[in-house]
Order: sequence, then structure tokens, then C-alpha cells
Amino acid sequence: RLGLTEKTLREGEDFVLTVSKTPEDAEADLSEVIWTTSDEKVAVVEGGGATVKVKALSAGTAEITVGLGDKTSTCQVTVTEVEKPPVVIELESLNLDKTEATVKEGEEFDLTAGKTPESATADLSNAEWGSGDEAVATVEGNGATAKVKAVAEGTAEITVKLEDNTAVCKITVRKAEEPPVVVELESIQLNESAKA
Repeated sequence: RLGLTEKTLREGEDFVLTVSKTPEDAEADLSEVIWTTSDEKVAVVEGGGATVKVKALSAGTAEITVGLGDKTSTCQVTVTEVEKPPVVIELESLNLDKTEATVKEGEEFDLTAGKTPESATADLSNAEWGSGDEAVATVEGNGATAKVKAVAEGTAEITVKLEDNTAVCKITVRKAEEPPVVVELESIQLNESAKA
């Protein structure tokens, strides 16, 4: 008989299983026992005789049975799946849909960040945006997109960072054209002139 009737282990693990007889002085040769598994995809028996190694292969259940003559004993083995670590795809680079832009004071436009490869594990929602000169242009980032506002004449670099990667857009801000001054006509009058 088997002293162990059930066992739970993870894929790739193993344990030793030993058969004994009752009574101990019974005329039976334990070296002649036969071991079987109900599902070789789940667990297999390695070795032979009174002591064997049971190895877990994949998730599921299997019955390990030992037999001698008309006597049998069974141990149910439950194999659980090993949690596989997530696959990490390295981020190679960041990019922006614009690398340079010329705008007038007071204007706004959107910038969008992308990553290479697109399947990289890095999440663009964690991107950090910044302006090299907020007196010239400001940026408000929200994940992969940001709104840039031109403040005053000059140049500034808008950057987006994610992990160890950076992308830059160079902004040139020009002075807004001032509308011509229009002097309203208040009235007209007649004046005497010496010449006709």
C-alpha cells in the first residue's frame, strides 16, 4: 500500500513515492511491483521497485497506481501550473509626430508620442513631458499626447521621456502680427481756402 493517497505539486517538481506491505512479514516481493500513471502528460513514474520518483509535467490530475498480484494502491497527483513571468519587450526609442514646429504667440497645437517597437512593454501613459523654456512655450502632457502653447517669441525644446528614452520637438515662436491701428473718423468740416 501507499502511505500517501494524494499529492499536489507544481509543473517541473517531483517527489519520492514508496510502497509498503501489510503485514510487513507477508510473502511478497516489493521489487516486483508494477507502477502506472493514468495520464503521462500530467505525471510520470521514474524508476522501479519499492521506491520511485514521480515527476510533474503539466497542469492536471493523474492517478499513480502500484500493483502486485491482485493488490493495488493509488495516489492522486494534482499538478498546478507554474506562473510564467511576463514577457518584457524592451523599448528601443521614442518618437514624436513633429520634430519641429513654428507657431505664433498664443497659438496651441498637439504633440503625440510613439514608441519603437510598438509592442514594447513600456506604457506611454507614464510618459513625462517638459519644456526647455516655459517663458517661450509650455506643455501639458497626458500620457501619449500633450498640448503645447506658444507664450512668447523665441525657441524652446519640448521633450517627452519614458524609461531611458527621450524624444524632442524644437519649437520656434514668432511674434504675433499686431493688427494695424485704425483711427476712427470723427467728423468732417469746411474751411475757407485762399485758392479755389
